[in-house]
Amino acid sequence: RGVEPGMSLAHARALLGDGGEGDGSLAIEEHDPEDDRRTLERLGLWAMRFSPVVATDPPDGLLLDIAGNRRLFGEEHELMERVALACEGLGFRVRAAIADTVGCAWALSRFGRGARSIVASGTEKEAVAPLLVAALRIGTETVDGLFEVGIERISQLFELRREELPARFRGDLLLRLDQALGNAFEAVQPLRYVAPLRREHVFEEPVKLGVALAVSERLLGELTPELVRREEGVRRVEVEWICAQSQPVLQTITLTRASRDLHHLWTLLEPRLDGASLGFGVERVTLWLAETAPIPLQQVESWHGADRERSALYRALGELLDHLLSRLGPTGVRRLETIESHLPEHAFRLRPCRAGEGTHRAGITPLARPSLLFAPPHPIAVDLEGGRPARFRWRGKAFEVARAFGPERIEAPWWRDGAQGRRDYYRIADTGGRWLWLARDGRSPANWFVCGEWA
Repeated sequence: RGVEPGMSLAHARALLGDGGEGDGSLAIEEHDPEDDRRTLERLGLWAMRFSPVVATDPPDGLLLDIAGNRRLFGEEHELMERVALACEGLGFRVRAAIADTVGCAWALSRFGRGARSIVASGTEKEAVAPLLVAALRIGTETVDGLFEVGIERISQLFELRREELPARFRGDLLLRLDQALGNAFEAVQPLRYVAPLRREHVFEEPVKLGVALAVSERLLGELTPELVRREEGVRRVEVEWICAQSQPVLQTITLTRASRDLHHLWTLLEPRLDGASLGFGVERVTLWLAETAPIPLQQVESWHGADRERSALYRALGELLDHLLSRLGPTGVRRLETIESHLPEHAFRLRPCRAGEGTHRAGITPLARPSLLFAPPHPIAVDLEGGRPARFRWRGKAFEVARAFGPERIEAPWWRDGAQGRRDYYRIADTGGRWLWLARDGRSPANWFVCGEWA
C-alpha cells in the first residue's frame, strides 16, 4: 500500500486511510528495540545449523563464518541459497553476500545491486567501488560531510590520498575502508549456545500419581540453584510424563515475570499435573526450563528501603498475575493499554493479559487528565460568568465553582468519517474541594457534560 520503512506514523495512517483513534482498522505497535535484539539472537542460534560461528549484526543482520563448510553444504552459492531460502521460509526478506571480509559482505548485502552476491578473493576493492559511501558502515555525519564535498561513491575515496582521509573527515572512515578491503583486522563476538536446564528421572516400574508429583517437584528443586548461579529466572517450564499404555502428559507454564521461587513455580505446575490420565502409571519424568531471563543479584540490606519494597511489590504482582492466568485462562484477565489519542474515550482499550507478553507504551499527552472517566459522560446544566463555568447542576444538586482552568480545546480527527467536531474542556473545583472535568460540545454550546473526576 505504499508504506515504507522510515515513514512517519501520520504519513502511513494517511496512506492507509486510518484515523488512528483506536477504531481497530489499523493495528499499530510501538517499536521495541529490545524485542528486536532478542529475536535476532534467537534467529542467530537457529542459524547455527549452517555454521558453528554465528554473530549478530544489529539491528537486522547475521554474520556466518562458513570457512570449511563445503563438505557439508557444497559450494558457496549453494550454501548461501540454502540459508536464504530457510530464512525466507520463516517470513523474512533476505539479502545475502559472501566475501573474505565482514565489511565487504556487509556492504554488498545492503547496497549491492542484487539480493545475492559473491565476491572472489582479492576483488574486494572492485566490488565495493561503485557502492555509496554509506556502505562502509560510517556515521551519518561522515556521510553528510563527504556528500558536501561531492563524494558519493567509494570509488571517489580511492582517488584521494590516504593521509588526507583522517585529516579531512572525522570518524572511523579510514578504518572502515581498510576493514572492507581486508587491510585491517575485525573481530566479531559469536553467539554462545547455552543448553536449557533439564532433568530426567526413569522409574524401574510404572509409578502412581503421588510419586510422579514428588519426583517432579524434586527435579524442579534441583534446577533452581542453577538459576541462582546463572543470575537467571525461568519464564517457561515444561514437564513431560511418559506413561505406560497411555498418551504422554505434557504440561507447560508461562510466567509474566522471570522467577526462581520454587514454591511459586510448583504452585502453578502441580494443578496442571494433578488429575492427568496416567494409564498404568508413569515410567519417566522429564522437566526442563525452556525459557529463562536475567534476574540480577540484589543486595539484601541497602540504604534504600523503598527499592526493596518496590521490588517485592513487582514480584508479588507478577505472582498474582501468574495465578490468575493459570486459573482463568489467557482471556480471563485483561489490562489497560494506552493509545495515542487526544480524545479521552479513545485513549485506552482493554486487552487480554497474556503471560510473557510485553507491555505496550504509547505516547501519553503530558496534560492533566482525571483518574476516573465516566462512560458515557453525564449531562449537566451550567451557568457561565465571563465565559467560564460558575455554577452547574448535576444529579439533581447545585454546585458552585470555586476554581476553573481552561478551556482546553480538543478537535476530533477531521479525516475520519463521523467526526464529532470540537470540544472545550475545563478543569474545575467546586466549593467542597471536588475536582471535575467538564466539557462543552462545540456543535451545541448549551450541551455540557461531566467527563471525569480526580478521585
